[in-house]
Amino acid sequence: MSSYKRYQVGGGGGGGGFFKWAEPGEAIEGLWEGTQAGRFGDNGVVTQAKHIHADGTLEDRGRLVFPIHTALVDKVARLRDGAGVHILYRGMVKGKSGNEYKDFEVWSDEQPADAEPSEKVPF
Repeated sequence: MSSYKRYQVGGGGGGGGFFKWAEPGEAIEGLWEGTQAGRFGDNGVVTQAKHIHADGTLEDRGRLVFPIHTALVDKVARLRDGAGVHILYRGMVKGKSGNEYKDFEVWSDEQPADAEPSEKVPF
């Protein structure tokens, strides 16, 4: 029997640290890389990521992979790859049906992929 213990030495799972949303007010900033398939659904990937803790402290994290909860699906679907992104976790919210879910706000430094040019003025 080998005396080696099982340690992951890098790579695996697409690389990068896996991030779980825990504290309302925490955020991730970085460059949106898109999504990747995960064990329990799609995961979002942000490179050059900074984790902003709820208390305001900043932590450089490199590449982060995080679960895309139901409230995030439509919001991140409109992000362009390579766009600067800021994702804020707002905490648990009770929906119209009475179910609680994790709520998020998403900002980008680029226009959403399906948005129309701003030069058009509706009249």
